[in-house]
This record gives sequence, structure tokens and C-alpha cells, in this order.
Amino acid sequence: MNPGVRAACRWLVALWLGYGCLVAQAADWVYTVRPGDSLWDLAVRYCGQHGRVPELAAYNGLTNPQALRAGMTLRFPVSCLIRQPASARVVVADASTLLEREGERRVVTLSDAIVMGDTLITGEGFAVVEFADGSRMTIQPDSEISFALLSGHADSGMVDTLARLHRGRVQHSVPHSDEGLHRHRIATPVGAAAVRGTEFRVELPDSARTTVATTRGEVAFSQPKRTPVALPRGMGLVASAEGASTEALLPAPMLGRNAIVPRGRPLVWDPVEGAQGYRIIIHDAAHDPVAQVVVETPAWVVDHPPGVVPISVRAIAASGLEGFDAQTNLNVLTAAPSPVIVAEPATGAGVSLAWTGEEDGPYTVRITGSDGTREIAAAGQDIITSLPPGHYRWQVANASGAWSDEQRLAVAPAPLSGLTAARATRDVPLAINWQNVQPGVRVQVVVSQNGRQLASQTSTATANGVMIDLPVGCHPCSLQATAELEDLRAPPVSIDYRDPPVHPWPLYVALALIALLI
Repeated sequence: MNPGVRAACRWLVALWLGYGCLVAQAADWVYTVRPGDSLWDLAVRYCGQHGRVPELAAYNGLTNPQALRAGMTLRFPVSCLIRQPASARVVVADASTLLEREGERRVVTLSDAIVMGDTLITGEGFAVVEFADGSRMTIQPDSEISFALLSGHADSGMVDTLARLHRGRVQHSVPHSDEGLHRHRIATPVGAAAVRGTEFRVELPDSARTTVATTRGEVAFSQPKRTPVALPRGMGLVASAEGASTEALLPAPMLGRNAIVPRGRPLVWDPVEGAQGYRIIIHDAAHDPVAQVVVETPAWVVDHPPGVVPISVRAIAASGLEGFDAQTNLNVLTAAPSPVIVAEPATGAGVSLAWTGEEDGPYTVRITGSDGTREIAAAGQDIITSLPPGHYRWQVANASGAWSDEQRLAVAPAPLSGLTAARATRDVPLAINWQNVQPGVRVQVVVSQNGRQLASQTSTATANGVMIDLPVGCHPCSLQATAELEDLRAPPVSIDYRDPPVHPWPLYVALALIALLI
């Protein structure tokens, strides 16, 4: 046989034998050539035999396998690399997380090694698995996932994992420094998501659907007999047996870097357009998840012990896809005081304010009215303070700085004192006077007789009396005066009034005439 034909046949046989390892380049491991490298040495080091040289050369389009240059890149099919077991361990779990191995279940413990074939089943809490490359898989509550492959590839340091999600939700995150080096896959009954260094989430809302969200890097999602879908950062996918659809992830809610909320009060943020709900995840000091809650509206009533706690909040679209995380350090204050008493004495001498709180004091009471804002220090849980008539808002804060809700407070004018009414003769107006009227307060005066109103008048805000033209005939009349400010009124004050007697001169004339006649 011609030597050229013989060489060509050897290349074809090598390519045929190596066909199983020549998979799509998305599954390749990329190596940067160093000075002194040869394709023969690299084939032995990473693939285990120099017989791989022809297929590696063909795979990389090398017409001369000896012509390697420092700095050039070579692609190694992952399936060609020498496999060896890679470690994984549980770094976060609670007593509700179970480890199933060879048909037996037990409660998982921290630092438990995970081996191929193991299954983790979470209950009420989260679990986190750390892989040999430092990447982490966060398994949400009420989830079940099996680890079908946990391997590394010789001296390349590449980690290759395959996990099968049976139910629930997981999130996988690869350190930024290792992006593109390792391969991680998560399979579901609907399809499989594969990445080469990224951050993504895979969820099984039900047995018929899978959702995938990419928050960093790029994810490839594949289904049997369908073209794989590439999901760049910011895109999500909803897949079923009928196919897959993609959409942009919802943006992160606007929370700010830090938030301060008293325990028992709501953390509120602006609504995210298109959101049907929000997931709040509470983290510990190491930023590992410890609890979560889903709310329908952009508000969460904080029920957490006082202190600083990291949280993340993401919006949930109608499709079920969850958007980008907003992260903040939530400073939970001692629960705000609760106002319980507002006593407004009829005398106007003082207003009693009281509240309950988890702290003994000191407290700060803030009162705001039309004349401005004042703050009063209180050692206990009540104060008595004098306030001019008017409408106010007040609230109280504990020593931690947690303010209660504002309460409304209306202070009515004090009842009038020293009310008098007099006129020298019947043909002059009736003079009505009072004492010590409060600033800005008007007085309404009504004169009536036998239930019928005879006259009424309202004073100016600075007057201490009024003059009323009153018909003759008060024997007696009832006079009622009411102090008022806007819609606030003091209890009315009433007195009786009688007109002065009629002068008896006609009687004197009659008596004089009688005397003359006698």
C-alpha cells in the first residue's frame, strides 16, 4: 500500500476510535501552550496515551503536530481527559436535610463527603455543597438532588460534575477566577443545563416544567432532539416537553446598600414592573442562606431578632422565573414602641401620652403641629405635656432609634372662665365678657329664651368679649358661650341673664296725681 494512503488510513482509524471523545466544543477544556510543550507530552499527561496525538491534531486543525507555539490554545475534548474522583462536601445543612446513600437515609452532618450516587433531600432548611473547584451549589428547602458524576481530569485540574434535580430549586455559583475552567451540569426530567463557569439557577416548579436563570456567564440548555439554547447573563428559560421559551430576567429591586427597620415593621421597596411576587432570602454572617419567605407585594414585615442581617430580594415573574438579587445589610432594631393612651383633659392643662415598649428607656417623644416640631425626653413610658389647642401628630422612639407610627392628636380649647353679661339699661347692647381665652381661640355666644334663639355672635381671635343687640324682655334668658378653634370645641359654659327692671316713673306720676286729688 502506498505510504501516503497508509498514513491517511491510520489517521482515519484514529479519528474513528476517538470519535466518542470529539464532542461539541462547548464541552472542551482549553489549554494554553507553554514553551517546551509538545503534543505527544500533552496527550500522555492529559489523555493518558500518545495515541491520541492524531485525533488531537485533527481536532485542533494542526497540519503539523510538532509546530506548537507558546501562547497558542489547544482544545481537549472533556471525554478524552483522564478521569479521577473529585471531592464534594456539605458545608451548610440543618437537621431536616437527609443524605441517601445505597438505599439508606440519615441526617446529614457538616463536612459530610458527597460521593457519586449520593442524594441530598432538604426539608425546612437550606443545604450548600462545595465542590473541588470551590464552586457551591445552594439547595433550597423541599428539594431533592442526586450526584451522578463527581470527577476531575488528571493534572488539568478541571472538575466535571453532573447532578440530577428531582424536585425543588438549586443555585450554582463558580468563583470568578475559575470561570471557563470547570464544567457543571444539572439535569431535570425536561432537559439539562451545562455551564463552564457561571452563576445560574435551575428550578422544577412542577414535574412538567423546568426554569433556568443565568445571572452571570452563559448557560447552555439542551433537550432531546432539540437544538441547544444558549442563555447569556440576564436571560431565563422556561422549558417543557413541548419546547422552551426565553425571556429577560426581572431587574433587582431597589433596596440600597443598607436598610434600617424596627422588628415587627415592614421593609418596603419600589415595585418591580412585571413582578407577581418577591423572594426574600436571609443569610448568616458568612452569607450562607438560612431562611426564606415569599411575599406577593413589595413589602416584608421583619420578624428577626435585633442586629445586622444580610438579605437578598428578587422579583418573581408570572412565568415563575426569578430575577436578579438585590442585596442589603438589614439593621433590625428593637421593636418600635406602641402608643396605647392619649388622654386629653377637659381643662386643657395637660395631655397625657403613654406607650409600651421592650426597653425601659430612655424614650424620645416627637410632637409636630402647625407651630413646628418639638422633642421631649422621657425616662419611662409616659409623659404629661401642655399643648396649645390644635391638631398634632406624635410618635415615640426607643433608645435603639426605632420610631413608632405617627399618631393623630387633637387638643381642644380650654373651657371659658369668668363669663359675665350685663347692660346698664334696656336700650343699650348686652356686653358679654370672659377671661383668659387661649391664643387663636374664638368664642361663639348664643342667647336664647324658652328654647328659642334670640341672638348669636362670634368673637375675633383676640377679643375677650362681644356686644350683642338684644330685644327687651330677658326675664330670664339663657346665655351659652363656647370656645372653638377650627373644628375643635371646648365644653360650653352657660349662665342666666335678666334685663334690668323698668324705671318706675309712671308709678310716681300716678301717685302724685292721686295725692293732688286728695
